[in-house]
Order: sequence, then C-alpha cells, then structure tokens
Amino acid sequence: MGNNLDALTTVFTEFYYWVTVVIMFLIHVGFCMYEVGASRRRNHMHTLMKNTMLIPLVTITFFFFGWWIYWAFPNGPFITGGLNLEAGAANLPTSETMATNLGDRITGVFWAAFLLFSWTAASIVSGAVIERIRSGAFWIIA
Repeated sequence: MGNNLDALTTVFTEFYYWVTVVIMFLIHVGFCMYEVGASRRRNHMHTLMKNTMLIPLVTITFFFFGWWIYWAFPNGPFITGGLNLEAGAANLPTSETMATNLGDRITGVFWAAFLLFSWTAASIVSGAVIERIRSGAFWIIA
C-alpha cells in the first residue's frame, strides 16, 4: 500500500506542477503585454524583443548557474548559511539529475518551475525599466 500511495503522490505532484508551470508561463506573457501597453508605440517592438530574448538567455544562465546556486546555498548566501558543496555538486549541469532520469522525474518538474520563476523575476525588472534601458544592458542584468 505504501508504494502505491507514494507513486500516486508523485503522479499528482508532477501533474500539479506541470499545470502550474503553464500558468506561470502565462504570467510571463501577461507581464510582456502589460509592458507593451505601458510603453509608447515606437517602443513596442523593443519591449517585445526584450521579453522574448529574456526566455533563452535566462534559461541558459539558469541551467548553468542558477540551479546550482539554489542548491549550493540552502539557507541563503553569506548571512544565514554557508556553502553546501554536496548538494551543489549533485545539481551541476553535468550531473545525472540534470539529464533524462526516469528514476527521478520530479527534479525536472521543480527545475522547470524555478526556471519560470526566474523568467518572472527578470520580467519584473524589465517592467521597472520600460523605455529606460538598452537591450544589451538589460540582458546583462537579466
């Protein structure tokens, strides 16, 4: 009974997170549409490009750096905790958990959810600097 319950819990957890990942993507789209509506007509294409290019840029940097930082500093950097190299090493881009791993699918679900949170954080910054930043400077900040 325990194994069946664990399997059912895993299936429902994965399903819930994949549904919410779609909703979080729609939050990013909503931020983009807000920014287009708040900007002047001559800056619409720049705002759309800024928010569209944010997706691949943040995805690559989150894959190589963000996920490792999330696991390497479990209590936050510098103030409340130290560096946890064991957890960080388990989540490097070359580790087994970052590849297709049928024994641990939930790591991929959480990775996607945190990736979309990083997109949303970069979108909030993008909204704060509507019409006041160059593309290259924004991509460095993002």
